[in-house]
Amino acid sequence: MRFPRQAKISCLLTEGLSIKEAALKMGISEGTARQMVKEIFARLEINSQNKLISFVKSVNFIC
Repeated sequence: MRFPRQAKISCLLTEGLSIKEAALKMGISEGTARQMVKEIFARLEINSQNKLISFVKSVNFIC
């Protein structure tokens, strides 16, 4: 199941971590993290990290 990992990386990015830092914290490769972010973008129909952060904050997602 990938959704919990996508939620986790979204939270880490919202906390101000880079994709590389989030990957390290999650114990995954940077490439895997970037792929996960691309999948999140596709799912939410967005195209930037700033929009992802805004979305997470707007829905009051609890990290």
